[in-house]
Order: sequence, then C-alpha cells, then structure tokens
Amino acid sequence: MQGLEMHLYCCEDCNVLFGVETAFEDQSVIVCPVCQSDENLLDGGTGSVEITRQPGVWDE
Repeated sequence: MQGLEMHLYCCEDCNVLFGVETAFEDQSVIVCPVCQSDENLLDGGTGSVEITRQPGVWDE
C-alpha cells in the first residue's frame, strides 16, 4: 500500500497521538478524537505513514 503524508498531533490531556492527512486543508479545525478539544494539542510536525492493512481487516 502507498504511504500517506500526515500532520501529527498529540493531546496532552488524553495522551493520544493521532494524524491527519496533509491533504486536509484546514488544519485549524482539528480536535482530539478522544476529548474533542483543541486546547492541549501539541504539533508534532509532518511524517509519512505506511498503511499495512485496511482497518477492520484481520489476518486469518
């Protein structure tokens, strides 16, 4: 599968790391997927993520 360019964030409150595709133009509306807040997000910069399997697809 192809790698995706992601903008990485970390929520200090929830201690969760998450990424948003750099193709998503308005990064100013990003909130933590757990607490739904943007108050304590740390900007982790950009990186490349390689998807190894589709979410929800398990090896048999």
